[in-house]
Amino acid sequence: MLLAYGHVRVVWYKMYNSQSTRNSSSSSSSSSSSSSNSNSSSSRRMVGDTQRQAGELISGPCPGVKPRFLSFNRTQSRAVTGLLTGRNNLRRKLHLIGLSDSPLCRRCGAEGETSVHILCECEALASHRHAYLGSSFLGPEDIKIICLWASWNFDKATGLP
Repeated sequence: MLLAYGHVRVVWYKMYNSQSTRNSSSSSSSSSSSSSNSNSSSSRRMVGDTQRQAGELISGPCPGVKPRFLSFNRTQSRAVTGLLTGRNNLRRKLHLIGLSDSPLCRRCGAEGETSVHILCECEALASHRHAYLGSSFLGPEDIKIICLWASWNFDKATGLP
């Protein structure tokens, strides 16, 4: 799934500038999912999962991030946004929408392949994390303070989809 370049920037801007909107939309999607059919329910569950993950890896508003993010080209902004928000082609998401047989990590096979797993926990990527992010194993709180260029360089070095 390809996102338009302008849409990626809008998503990124909203993530950094509307913490309260994210929380209210999460609660409204969970209350409305029980009254809809199963297809709508699974798509809402995936959206809620993405919002939870974005809140886990992105801190609140940060005025210094906008100019740095706007200096990225289309490929860089899409990759970093996808990695931090969960809007990417990692196996967990592909499995949820029925495009992959297994949600397990293609590198280590131990856990579901999510952005949190890739950025923080995957043992097969520990050397890349150490080289580009400064530590072999990180927590979600550590990811919130890592600069965007480091995230881009990590993504490029690992060859993530």
